[in-house]
Amino acid sequence: SFQEKDKDLFLILNILKKIHKKFFFNCKKDVRKIVKKYRNKVFGGTNIHLCFNNLEFKNFIEILVEFYGGKCVDLRSANIVVGNNGLDYKWIFESIFCYRMVDYDKYKSDTVSNRKCSCNDWEEEIDKEFDF
Repeated sequence: SFQEKDKDLFLILNILKKIHKKFFFNCKKDVRKIVKKYRNKVFGGTNIHLCFNNLEFKNFIEILVEFYGGKCVDLRSANIVVGNNGLDYKWIFESIFCYRMVDYDKYKSDTVSNRKCSCNDWEEEIDKEFDF
């Protein structure tokens, strides 16, 4: 079962599912990447496609900021690209989770090579917990 630190991620994903019913459409692999990075406290630079087809970016950020108690979440490193299938988020989740879970100053000072994440191995419990 998920550890205590995973409950924040579980809540965020459920909030997103409620406000956008198609959140998981063709996104299973990418959600697993988020879970894998979050659980291991390792944050790579792989683009994460979240399929927010009709969800405004402003509302998305407002929801996350509110969820985190109104704290200022540093998203200056976020690389946002508008594409045919929605928005392509590169650093948003890494920035938010790193801000919450690890030494953010150390994270920002690390080189990109030290932030690489291997997302090849998935755990069956992820599918069970998130009911794909």
